[in-house]
Amino acid sequence: MPVSYNKLWKLLIDKDMSKTELTHKAGLTTNVMARLGRNEDVRLLSLEKICAVLDCTLNDIVEIVPESQRQSLQRLSFTSTVHNSNEYLFRSAPGSSSRGYCCH
Repeated sequence: MPVSYNKLWKLLIDKDMSKTELTHKAGLTTNVMARLGRNEDVRLLSLEKICAVLDCTLNDIVEIVPESQRQSLQRLSFTSTVHNSNEYLFRSAPGSSSRGYCCH
């Protein structure tokens, strides 16, 4: 079942903490933060570290997305791949037909 970490990002704003600051205080890797940003699975240990730093519970940072909303969540996620140091290829979520190129 898909998850959303939107609650985490809102909590960071409320606590006036940056993602970088959370990464350092919780001892997380940038890969974990990237996975959180894409609403992908992360280890429970990583979520426990976040909760310890933010003094919160899992329910405060993670939301289980109902199956009925899964399609809309997938459409919003995308990945980017760096090409030739200045170009990015944006690929939409699986099942989506939209693809585009953008120079950065």
